[in-house]
Amino acid sequence: MCSSDLVAALARGERSEVADAGGRIREFNTLFRSCSDLANRIRKTADDLDSEALRRVRAEKALSESERESRERSASDPVTGLPNRRAFLARLEGEWIRLRRHGGIPVPLLLIASDSLRRVNNRFGFAKGDSVLTTIARVIRECIGAEGVAGRIGDAEFAVLLPGVEEETAVLLAEHIRERSEEQRAISGLGREFFVLRVAVTSIRADDPDVDAPLMRAGVALGRDGRD
Repeated sequence: MCSSDLVAALARGERSEVADAGGRIREFNTLFRSCSDLANRIRKTADDLDSEALRRVRAEKALSESERESRERSASDPVTGLPNRRAFLARLEGEWIRLRRHGGIPVPLLLIASDSLRRVNNRFGFAKGDSVLTTIARVIRECIGAEGVAGRIGDAEFAVLLPGVEEETAVLLAEHIRERSEEQRAISGLGREFFVLRVAVTSIRADDPDVDAPLMRAGVALGRDGRD
């Protein structure tokens, strides 16, 4: 092969290599764009999933709060805000079961009744009667503190559990509730006869045959307006 032919062959080879390199660059650019597009789609999908997960978390939280509020409403007396009869009796049963299983000191139980509520409703209307109930409930809460458990268990009846309190102390506390309630007559604008309470004190005991026994004792004592 002469020198001119050799030069021509080399030139053709260089052009071929340049063409191949150009093709590879185009392929790389195409692949890069595809990878970029894929990465963008992945990021968008991840963002969408994060947004959906966040929406679900918020929805579940809202549902949980709604269910909690619903449970609280179903366990609360709508007038006084105290636990209603069902909720209070569940707590009383829990204390009775605990004493039956593990023993311990009796748990004082107070039963409080306002015989004047019907007269208030008849004379002044139900709004004033509700005001009397909320006032009594507030006095009870203030007197028993955070450790006591109070509930409205009837139209004009309240009950209080005092875990960890001696019965003698519970008797003094019951009298304090009665006195504090009667003091509210000046604030309410009602006469003393509309704020007279009957209060009875008993205890839940480990030897009580059933959960109704302490309530029955308290009811009998309430008829005598005193201790069982």
